[in-house]
Amino acid sequence: MIRRRLRLFAVTATAVAGLTVVGYATDGVIEISQARALAGNVTPGDTPGFPVTISQSGSYRLTSNLFASSAADAIGVGTSFVTIDLNGFEIKGANGPCVICGTNYEVVILNGLLLVESGRGIGVGDNSRVEGVHVSHKDGAFGIVNFGIEVGRRSIVTRCIVDNFSAGISAGSGSVVSFNTVGDSFRGLLFSAGPVGFVGNNLQNNTTNVTGGISLGPNICGDAVCP
Repeated sequence: MIRRRLRLFAVTATAVAGLTVVGYATDGVIEISQARALAGNVTPGDTPGFPVTISQSGSYRLTSNLFASSAADAIGVGTSFVTIDLNGFEIKGANGPCVICGTNYEVVILNGLLLVESGRGIGVGDNSRVEGVHVSHKDGAFGIVNFGIEVGRRSIVTRCIVDNFSAGISAGSGSVVSFNTVGDSFRGLLFSAGPVGFVGNNLQNNTTNVTGGISLGPNICGDAVCP
């Protein structure tokens, strides 16, 4: 009887109108799926649909592909100390400024695929890290101001694949860009705000492989010469 009453209380509590139920996994990570994005309330202030607004520091993980079907970012980060594990899934961005935007914040983005329709793939701030992400421009032709991955100062971009952008990877001063593959872009790597270390990158079929920066070690360049 006691167990039955407890179960009834749990069902009633979750059915109360206006109650926000956050989708935590058993390890404390907040999960994001297409259905949850459309429903909203991933974090406080997140309205239904896109962009998914991340307003709280913590760890987030995709549990399905995301398709931002309106003129908006797919994920908008509004705070620092956020980790987003794409978990091997794909995000298709529509016509927003970038697929994952957090240009003023410290963000870690890992392990997945971004298919960009316009704008940037990833735009994050200082002290960020992007690792194991494939960022590709949808129509196979780079735009005038489209960046595949753009990070601020003292950031790390490593083991990513980027293709078909005006700048494949753009990084602020003091960053390290390593072991990436960048191709079919106007500029493979763009370092315009100070010296950046780059090593072990494979740069192929870009109009200009590297603009600015310093090299910490050997890189593989195709149509242009590495500095």
